[in-house]
Amino acid sequence: MKSVTSLKFIPSSPTILTGKVQSKLGPLPNGGGTQIPTEKDDIHTEENRPTLSFITPTTGSTVSGTFPVNVATGGTRPISRVEFSVNGTNFAILTNAPWNTQLNADTLPTGSNIITATVVNDVGLSRTEQITVNVTTQTLGSSGGSTAQTAFVTGISAQDGRRPLVGTPTPIRLTWSNPSASDLASVNIYISTSADSNDLGSLIKQVSAPPGSSGVTEIDVSTLILKRQYWFTLKTVSNHGVENPSGRKGGPAQVQP
Repeated sequence: MKSVTSLKFIPSSPTILTGKVQSKLGPLPNGGGTQIPTEKDDIHTEENRPTLSFITPTTGSTVSGTFPVNVATGGTRPISRVEFSVNGTNFAILTNAPWNTQLNADTLPTGSNIITATVVNDVGLSRTEQITVNVTTQTLGSSGGSTAQTAFVTGISAQDGRRPLVGTPTPIRLTWSNPSASDLASVNIYISTSADSNDLGSLIKQVSAPPGSSGVTEIDVSTLILKRQYWFTLKTVSNHGVENPSGRKGGPAQVQP
């Protein structure tokens, strides 16, 4: 009968055993062998996510001029802020109710525009909603008007100026009548050496224009050419800063020696 030799394992160096076990695949999700958490996050939950809805405008509506943008919020947690953007650009951040702001359609391209609102509560949970509105151009003088397609100055008169070799130059004097459009703010004046209505020329000044008033201004002649005829185009500008794409031309006037 063969004898059996008993083998004994003797480690080459001391083996230290700890209470933390590492996974061969890397740290475990709970911290690499640490005690599994027993607490539950009952704050950052869908139940605590805030609610958000647009009151005005409604999606698909048509807007012009300055219009209100109002939303309603709700939820189980206090609201920290509401952010508004149009076509990806922020235009308002509110930190207190009511969540009402406004937007100027004159600054938007004609056609479809996307308004987005995002509400954030005190624990950072948020919700985003968006609507689409259609922007139309209005004529100056209509409610919330922007462009001046039907409002023009009338009765343009241009009196010759003088630039003598000796003495004080006399400016060209322009007079006209402003339209009665309620949102008229100013008149842009262009100068040209052509009577062609399509030749706008160069912008030389902007003059305040109260609706329905008589307009008057003077044109410096120091840089103008003697005996050359000059015409002047006047374009109305709304109180939103939008210029009439068309204008009225008057003249000519000369600079006499």
